[in-house]
Amino acid sequence: MLLDTQTLLDPFPMYREFREKAPVLWSDVMDSWLLFRYEDVKRAMEDADAFSSANPLKMPPDSFSTENMVFQDDPNHARLRAFAQPAFTPRRVAMLEQRIKELCDELLTEMADKGGAFDLVRAFTGPLPAMVIAELLGVPRSDFRTFQRIADDMVHIGTKGKQEQAQRASRELAEYYAALVAEKRRTGALGHDLTSDFLRNQGAGANFSERELVAMGPLFLFAGHETTTNLLNNTVRCLSENPEAKTFLLADLGRAPMIIEEVLRCRGPATGAPRIARRDIELHGVTIPAGSRVWPLSLSANRDPRVFDDPERFLPDRNPKNILSFGRGIHKCLGEPLARLEAKIAVPALYRRFPELRVDPERPAVPTPSPLIHGCLELPVRI
Repeated sequence: MLLDTQTLLDPFPMYREFREKAPVLWSDVMDSWLLFRYEDVKRAMEDADAFSSANPLKMPPDSFSTENMVFQDDPNHARLRAFAQPAFTPRRVAMLEQRIKELCDELLTEMADKGGAFDLVRAFTGPLPAMVIAELLGVPRSDFRTFQRIADDMVHIGTKGKQEQAQRASRELAEYYAALVAEKRRTGALGHDLTSDFLRNQGAGANFSERELVAMGPLFLFAGHETTTNLLNNTVRCLSENPEAKTFLLADLGRAPMIIEEVLRCRGPATGAPRIARRDIELHGVTIPAGSRVWPLSLSANRDPRVFDDPERFLPDRNPKNILSFGRGIHKCLGEPLARLEAKIAVPALYRRFPELRVDPERPAVPTPSPLIHGCLELPVRI
């Protein structure tokens, strides 16, 4: 049920039912205890003493994903986050603004030649974040389709029965990035990209291993474009489903940042981030056994009526506070500033060029078949 096409496209009626009737629920397909209510989800994100982030996807010990900061507890998490933090300082992210605008213009010009109907993911929302993160990491632009393809398989991480496929993709992406690191080290051709910065820091004696360095690449390549791709996809879906919100935007494209906040609340790009229960945990009369995987569903929490008024309605001027779309606590998403910047540039650029843009009612969207991501592999649109 959780991963059937209709539920993936619109999980919210199910979430609404479980928030009230079964706020703590075991799922065989996700091999996890699911949390649906805001306060429970927030606690699981913030309470590192009760909920561990150490390898919650249960990847094999030799997997590079076990080395990245997302799947580490402190003190390792804090050490690795400090190493990666300079990549996303406000100054560095702001320096990307002009380049993001240039890439938007380039892709939108190509879109104009595609006729009146096409797949938005293939034409715009997929390439833009992939190009941005590729340039940020020093990955050749010619390779961005390669890591997009691999990422499409990695989204199965956490899905029972598809772990082998996801693990294979994770290895492939790590091998790709390891080769890039080795080539930069061999040639000494270090530039202004993050990979070059990592190598310079390593050469200066920074406290991280080779495996930890290599694990940074796949983390950024996957998380850095999947989230933004689907934030853009979900914005187009929300505006197509709510014509009054689209009219609100078109009246003043400067309202895009406000609308994006409501998209993040109402239809965020990630379902949540899994944890492992450190001990037996009692919630709503249910005991979550120690060692069990727990999946706090921020996508459900952001529509909890205990926190948000009239939560099922998309209100473009709501300007919601305390949404959980980028997590909370020590693992709050490091790439949040970049995702927001890309969306705040891309959304007005898209609707300035194509004010009639809408989801194609005659061709179904293809949802991302993943428990991690709420979004689309294909989003047919008309302009």
